[in-house]
Amino acid sequence: MAGIDALTPIQRQCYAPIAAGRDVVAVSETGSGKTLAYLLPLIGTLSKESGYPRALIVAPSRELAAQVASVARDFGVDAALAIGGASAERQIETLRRKPPVVVGTAARMLELYVKGKLKTHAVRAVVLDEADRLFADENIGSVAALLKTTLKTRQTLLFSATEPEPLFTRDPVFIRLGTGRPPASIEHVLIPVANARDKFRALRGYIANSDGARAVVFLSSPDREAPKRYAERMSFHGVPSAYVRGGPGNRERAEAVRAFRDGRARLLFASDLAARGLDFPDVTRVVNWDAPEDAEIYLHRAGRCGRMGGGGVCVSLAAPREMAALAAVAKKLGIAITPA
Repeated sequence: MAGIDALTPIQRQCYAPIAAGRDVVAVSETGSGKTLAYLLPLIGTLSKESGYPRALIVAPSRELAAQVASVARDFGVDAALAIGGASAERQIETLRRKPPVVVGTAARMLELYVKGKLKTHAVRAVVLDEADRLFADENIGSVAALLKTTLKTRQTLLFSATEPEPLFTRDPVFIRLGTGRPPASIEHVLIPVANARDKFRALRGYIANSDGARAVVFLSSPDREAPKRYAERMSFHGVPSAYVRGGPGNRERAEAVRAFRDGRARLLFASDLAARGLDFPDVTRVVNWDAPEDAEIYLHRAGRCGRMGGGGVCVSLAAPREMAALAAVAKKLGIAITPA
């Protein structure tokens, strides 16, 4: 089935209840195959239906929505994309063919509904992918408003790497896999530095000794320009780097992702929000430029490598003032972060 030799545990456990029409709250680590866990049981009916959208798949980022739509199309499902940062007129034109599945961000879907271009009266299933992020303050209002436009009897599926509140569901089946820790295949490495300025030199040295490895570098800075500054400085010093940042600039983001995917950039600097939904299956390293604020953020970052049980390394560059926060995260997750 489209190159699938065997179902992952989350895919196996989700199939029957979703196919039976039950609401589901599914929790599994990043990279465990959650997208197909909800797509596969829905495909049998959705691929045979037309006339109006029968399923909405809501994602917290444009990139994740685009990935999900691409996977659905690979399985023969006519899936339209409705995301911000792209031409609304082109998306409206796509909706005129009345595809069975619409994948997108809640705000753009709601915008198209208000304009009368997205019909939701026939929607039988709604998937909230990365539900924990969709329930954050900046998204929950749009999500709730969008769901109010659908039938109360719809099937609601929540998928996340960390357990969300079972909002919008009716008597859901809970499926929990994993331990709430990063996959065992990921190694956790500490590179201590004297101060923040030394992180450039430390990262350059680490990458130089990593046999051509590429890495996603996570920043905690609220400064939207920080990823750009760091990537440009690293490129100037001989390590080709790209960056993604929050806010407008879809073309800029798309070009950065292409450069990283095809190997023109060895490092991709990103904030946690900007990197949400980006998936690079062949990347085996992530770097914490800043110590994550809590264990959940560390878990999401580490999950960007070691996809589908593969090996990976999560590197933390830590100045003395960051050591305590990093130690607290390690203790909560039950992992050992060892010096490089």
